[in-house]
Amino acid sequence: MWWATVYGDLARRRVCYSFLDTGVGIFKSVNLHWVRKAFRRLGLGDNSKVLLEILEGRVESRTGLPYRGKGLPTIYKKSQSGNIKSLFIIANDVYADVTNNDYRTLNVPFPGTLLYWESEE
Repeated sequence: MWWATVYGDLARRRVCYSFLDTGVGIFKSVNLHWVRKAFRRLGLGDNSKVLLEILEGRVESRTGLPYRGKGLPTIYKKSQSGNIKSLFIIANDVYADVTNNDYRTLNVPFPGTLLYWESEE
C-alpha cells in the first residue's frame, strides 16, 4: 500500500511532496549482484552505499523490465540539477538527506520507504 501527499507552503514559497510505500522497502526490491549481497552479509558494505548506486541508476530493478526502476534516478537527477530543493529518503535501514549528501545507517529499521522533497512554486 502507498500514500502520497502534496501541499503548498505559502510562507516559504515551496511545494512539499511526500510518498510512503509500506511494502518491503527499496533494498528488498532491487536486483543486487551476488557479490554485493555477499559483502553486505559479511558486514563489508551497507545499504547507504547501495542507495546512492540506485539513485545514480547503477542498480536495475529486480524485475529486469526496462521501464522499471526509473523513478528514484529521475528524482535524484532533478535534485542534482536544483529543480528539487530538499530530498530525504528513509528506506529499511537507511536515512538519506540526499540534498546534503548525508547517508546514514539507522539503528532501528523502517519497514518500507518514505520520500520527502520540496520544489519552488
